[in-house]
Amino acid sequence: MAEKSRELTVKVDVDVSEALTGLKALQREAKKATQALKELDEAKNGYDTKEGSVIYHISKELGVPPSDLVKLEPAEISYLFASIKNK
Repeated sequence: MAEKSRELTVKVDVDVSEALTGLKALQREAKKATQALKELDEAKNGYDTKEGSVIYHISKELGVPPSDLVKLEPAEISYLFASIKNK
């Protein structure tokens, strides 16, 4: 006995543009949050020595490498920054 082939074709038309827009917005916010957490971690641990950072600015003003400054306590870095800023 031959088996009968049953075939069903269904066409679905769905507008997902609003969902994609929402997902893209969510992705942008997640990237911003990730960057903010990275910056917070770097600041907390004293690792942010990139040009434009507080550590970089102080090291240039004092003529010492940023690697020496990151060994200081945050209060010491704040004091140095304040004294340079008030010059």
